[in-house]
Amino acid sequence: MTHSFNLRPALGITALSLLVALTGCKTNPVKPDQNAKPEVKLTQGKVIMPSRFRPELVDLADKGQRAKIYTEIKGIGIAGNEKLLLQPAVLSALNLTDSQIQRRFMDTIGKTRRYDVYDISATVVADQSDYVVDAQFVDARQELRTIEGGARVAITRVQLNANLVQRYNRDPVWEAPVEAVGVTGQSSLDRRVVMPGMSLSDPAVQRMLGDDYNEAIQRALDVIAASIDRDLRPMGKVIGTAGDGLTIVGGTRNGLQRGDELVVFRAEIKRFGKQVGFNNMQPMAALRCNGVGSVTSQCDIVRRNPGFQVREGDFVVLTDHSADRGKGAQ
Repeated sequence: MTHSFNLRPALGITALSLLVALTGCKTNPVKPDQNAKPEVKLTQGKVIMPSRFRPELVDLADKGQRAKIYTEIKGIGIAGNEKLLLQPAVLSALNLTDSQIQRRFMDTIGKTRRYDVYDISATVVADQSDYVVDAQFVDARQELRTIEGGARVAITRVQLNANLVQRYNRDPVWEAPVEAVGVTGQSSLDRRVVMPGMSLSDPAVQRMLGDDYNEAIQRALDVIAASIDRDLRPMGKVIGTAGDGLTIVGGTRNGLQRGDELVVFRAEIKRFGKQVGFNNMQPMAALRCNGVGSVTSQCDIVRRNPGFQVREGDFVVLTDHSADRGKGAQ
């Protein structure tokens, strides 16, 4: 006699039971430890020295101070306004008075929180790490340029020339004035368009041109501020070593911020005529600082130059990457 059995129901019940069992064993995902130290991947190879920096800023780390910058800006409302397309009432409504543009200049320089910024009228005893930046509007112009379809795009150009000098002895930091140019309307993603049939005197067009002028001014101010960032970047010294971890003198009080990257280098400080500079500079390593205190910071080596060992007394300076505006700030 032949017997046949239908195994499908049994298999179905077994699979269902297994699924239920597995579902019951489901665990909650493990939450990341907020107190865990960020993982650091160490690489080997040559380290690039930053492009420009000032040796006198090393002393600020020992003092727990930031560089002091005194600002002066002039010429707004004078130079080039006859070349703008703005009606006098619209231009006046922008509130670009001398005092307001001075406040805006100070805010632009100080927004990275790496410096203490003051008005030039502040009365202080000048120090070797105090600087003056003065800027002057030398050009401001607008035009409506015809593009496809008969529409017109606003092109606004503002130029400021700026100097940066030491307040203590008036020695220039920049070899030549920075020509800071702010331009709008140069690309399809950066256009304010006047559609066919719209008049230049239309209030909406005038508001658009006012916004364009404001934007061009801000871009010129940003150019000056970025030039300051590259020259007056925070510095410090190594005061402790432990494997791939370092302690440096330098923290928030002299402009360092969490996530900043620095280069460790060895050098001699020498006087060249009236100037003081570094001699025989040798980059040792690159650091990332996640434990930034007020006067000292804990940093990890992320790139090591083979054959060199970091030691106490070596200098540290902010990298070009972190000195670019906004990249180092958290």
